[in-house]
Amino acid sequence: MVEKHQLLTNLEEIRTRRRRRAITSSSLLTVPVRTVQPTGCLSINSNQIQSTFSWSDVIDGFSSIELVYHVNTNQISKSSIPLRIVVKQSDDLREVFALDTNLEYDSMREFYFLNIYDYLRQIKRSNLIIESILSDQTCSTSHSYLILSSFRSNHLSFQEETKCKLKSIQIQFEELGLAYLIIRPKEYTFTYCDGSCSDLTLQQGSLHTFLQAMINKKNSHVRHPTCVPSQYADDNFLLRQTDGDLQIYPVKDIIVRQCACL
Repeated sequence: MVEKHQLLTNLEEIRTRRRRRAITSSSLLTVPVRTVQPTGCLSINSNQIQSTFSWSDVIDGFSSIELVYHVNTNQISKSSIPLRIVVKQSDDLREVFALDTNLEYDSMREFYFLNIYDYLRQIKRSNLIIESILSDQTCSTSHSYLILSSFRSNHLSFQEETKCKLKSIQIQFEELGLAYLIIRPKEYTFTYCDGSCSDLTLQQGSLHTFLQAMINKKNSHVRHPTCVPSQYADDNFLLRQTDGDLQIYPVKDIIVRQCACL
């Protein structure tokens, strides 16, 4: 109870810190890492619904955690709507703190949101249950999820290196046993695709690829997107023909120009 009281007394300080972060971080680019879907939506009375999220990540790995609600705009036209947040320990469901606040409307992205990063950071735990309670909506007229983002900076260089991207390697056709067939060039810059497609966002691919990755988590029979070439180019090789003659031959799709998670 003492711990819960201390958290509640810091809420105003957290709100101030959030406003300060918004000002000082405005020049930095936040990059969406992934989304987290609720484990369920429950009608708790005649006019309230509850979305439940399981949180097991390390908070320091992110710069922003937005709780997002898409609601039926025909039923609501407010710049902000009331929301209750309840955070519990996942092992014994003991309540850590509860907060009555508001979702703000983002007119550019056309949804309601609340950044809960500082609230979760204050708790300093990684195994939590987050419950968000919204009034005057149903599970069919609203949809919620979390957007986890990080700042684009040097400390993300390793993560950037592991993402799906175009790479190249120098090869010699003699070492591949192809020197008799491929006369020129002797040495070649071979381009290929390599990297992870584990944390896809809509900015990195098509909606189909994004959905395929999400479905794969629920159904292993649906293949997870892999890093493959998406755009090719031709090149000319001096090849030995079957009759022994040498001829410059256009080799189709030998150069990879672009990679994608497909």
